[in-house]
Amino acid sequence: MNRRRRLDRLSDRVLARHGGSGPSSDFPIDADEDQWLAAFEAMGDAGHFAREPDFPVAIAFFRAALDAAHRQADPPFDPPPKFRPLDSPRCRERFWRSADRFPDVAAGFDWLCEFFTRFHDGVPPVTEAEFAELGAWFLAHEKRLWELCWPSELLELGDGEATSFGNVRWGLQKGARKWGAGETAEWIRQIRANYFRRLARATP
Repeated sequence: MNRRRRLDRLSDRVLARHGGSGPSSDFPIDADEDQWLAAFEAMGDAGHFAREPDFPVAIAFFRAALDAAHRQADPPFDPPPKFRPLDSPRCRERFWRSADRFPDVAAGFDWLCEFFTRFHDGVPPVTEAEFAELGAWFLAHEKRLWELCWPSELLELGDGEATSFGNVRWGLQKGARKWGAGETAEWIRQIRANYFRRLARATP
């Protein structure tokens, strides 16, 4: 999902969560990065991310990235006059403020969006430290899990749910600060719970 679609999706979810008005009365649907920072701060103050120990680190990272982007001259944070002159001002900003030009701004925004997605969808929180621990456990047991899953090649999650090795690997490759990190962590928690006894029996 590209950054413009993530912004639109997040806007829809914030508005739905707050009855169609956003976290404050003056919160616009088509918010820019500074307005998103204020929105995330407001959601944090409201306790939405109280179960996320890494939220203070994430909000500080995004704040610092925005501050640096506003101060830098090459490239400037605001698009030059000749960049997509026929588009609306906000559309021009979205296309100009891409991840290749402002990687820390994009990374910080993604991380905070993942916090909100977990909050909105009821996905359990995960810290960077736990994500790394879960990833290490999965990689250490991947070969034996593969043998136990043959021939379906699907990992059982319980309640009739399953996921693929590719899904878990892709989630781990993206890391703890990307969209889907909470879902990946929950997959591995469930895999570890469901296969614990079988793995223990398989250990010499």
